[in-house]
Amino acid sequence: MTVLGPISPDALGFTLPHEHIFADLTAFPKGITIGGLDAIVDPVRHSDIMLDELKAFQAVGGKSLVELTCRNMGGDIRAVKRMAEVTGLNIIAGCGWYRESYIENDIYYRSTDELAEELIDEIEHGIDGTDIRPGIIGEIGTNYYHLTAKEERCLRAEAKAQRRTGLAMTTHLPKGGVALEVLDILAEHDVPPDRIILGHCDIYQNLEYHAALIKKGAYVQYDNIGTAYDMPRQEPNLINLVVELIRQGYAERILLSHDILWKSRHKYWNPHDGFDYLSKTFLPKLKEKGVSDEAIHIMTVENLRRVLAT
Repeated sequence: MTVLGPISPDALGFTLPHEHIFADLTAFPKGITIGGLDAIVDPVRHSDIMLDELKAFQAVGGKSLVELTCRNMGGDIRAVKRMAEVTGLNIIAGCGWYRESYIENDIYYRSTDELAEELIDEIEHGIDGTDIRPGIIGEIGTNYYHLTAKEERCLRAEAKAQRRTGLAMTTHLPKGGVALEVLDILAEHDVPPDRIILGHCDIYQNLEYHAALIKKGAYVQYDNIGTAYDMPRQEPNLINLVVELIRQGYAERILLSHDILWKSRHKYWNPHDGFDYLSKTFLPKLKEKGVSDEAIHIMTVENLRRVLAT
């Protein structure tokens, strides 16, 4: 399901599974205030810039992009739809609750069944009063090394929505170790592990841990590829980790993306980054290490066809 309606999974092509187009992380009262203007990309001031950013991705063969600016992150689903109409990209929107500081306090007073029904209505009828339907649940977030009470409540509601709708679930997991807790909770609700994407695994680069997550049936996603955080310094280690997982036969459970949101990640403000970094910089380095074109196709095309299909 794209923002312009359903398509065949075969039409996805090269896909970025974890990105943002418009967002304002300072908009929600308890959200991020540090970063200031760097955390705001809005359609009023930045639509032309974002068109160029997306076209740069298309210029290197990009066909589809998963946009994960869910509720309270300052997104604009109508503007995202316009980007899809103008560029011709397949854009898949996310839905659901983000992490602790972006979740409303009234969550405490609502049952998980009620929350699930709200989310199911959004999935079946449209986001924010539109008829634009999401194609994935997430990005579902955690702040710390464990889930908070609000995060767990939302996760259980999202799990119930997954079981009703069949959509895949994609997560924001910035702390090592919390992925196992997330998988355990989702297993309690019978969410199939092959419908679960474990995001930000590149922040916690541990080969044995990632292999253990894959063995549970989930996807590991390396989605801060580019100039995020300290990734340029860590990139050689990440490349070696991905190469070894592929050598062990796990290419069918690996996803790659950038998680571009901040202005400082866009080519307009930072020529060294952008939605084309994966194709122009990271994938060639994998090839230099002996990764085959077939393995790259599996990670960037085939895996997304499988996980986004319903």
